[in-house]
Formats: sequence, C-alpha cells, structure tokens
Amino acid sequence: MFSILQTSYTKLLEEANLSYKKTHKENSAKDEVKVEAKKKEIKDLIDKEREQIESGEVMYWMQDESHQLWGDICGYVWSKKGERTSIKMSNYRTSQTWYGAVNIYTGEFILDRAKKADTKYTIDFINWLIYRYKEARHVIIWDGASYHHSEGLRTYLEKLNGGLPESEWKVR
Repeated sequence: MFSILQTSYTKLLEEANLSYKKTHKENSAKDEVKVEAKKKEIKDLIDKEREQIESGEVMYWMQDESHQLWGDICGYVWSKKGERTSIKMSNYRTSQTWYGAVNIYTGEFILDRAKKADTKYTIDFINWLIYRYKEARHVIIWDGASYHHSEGLRTYLEKLNGGLPESEWKVR
C-alpha cells in the first residue's frame, strides 16, 4: 500500500495551487443569450421607471427561496485529534423554507418563513409584501421556478391587478 504523510501531500497540493473544497452545482441548461436578453429587459424597465423607483412609488425586488436542511449543518469542522464531533438531531432531512427579497434600490432585505416553496406560498409572500408596503406598486424579479409562472399565480395576479393597464398593476 502506498503511504504519504499528510503534510507531504498538503505541501504538494499547495505548490500546485490546489485546495480541498466542496463542489457546487452549476446549471448545465443555462442559456447565456436568454440571460443577456432578460438582463437588458430588466435594465430597460428600471431605466424607464427610475423616478418612480426613487420616490418609492414602485419597488423592484429580487426574490428567491431557500431551503435550510438540518443535515446541512454536518460538514467539515476543526476539532481535537482523536475526538469525534457530533451534532444531535432527530431528523437530518427536516427543513425550513424561507422566502426572501432584496429591494434593488434601497438594499433592504426582507425574509419570511414558509412550509415549502410553491404557488400557494409564493402568493402568501406577495400578499405579505403588499401588506408591508401598501402604497407601492411592486415588480418582482425571480428565477424560473415553475410556481413563479404557474397558472395559479397568473390567475391570482390577474385578479389582483383587475384589468388595470400594466403601468398601474399592483404587482408584476
């Protein structure tokens, strides 16, 4: 069996400018052309409504959901040699979903708990946002999650905006 001291391979990795790290996911279906077109569309909208954004009449939000899994707490830690570091939990698959949004003009960050991420909880989040900022109209910039463009959400927004011209919609 081949054996090498920990310090030896660590030194070799450092000299090769390599480090030990956790990998991250990357969306292989990402279409850069579509991404750039969407960025331009958003920038044009913001430029068009700059005065209303600055006055607070219109609020632009970047919104997303996050799923905090209890098991994610287990990972790499520093601890004494020869001692196991344990974290007690009843179910490592237990999770908490969070809906969050950042106001692109003020930088304000808002956060709300949800049981899960779906059309119902997306609508609940929008209602909460409207309740917090009653006088403003809201533009929500979100990712391509199916519940962000579901039939249920479209129906809700049609009722909410009640046939008004797009420039007067409460949420878009």
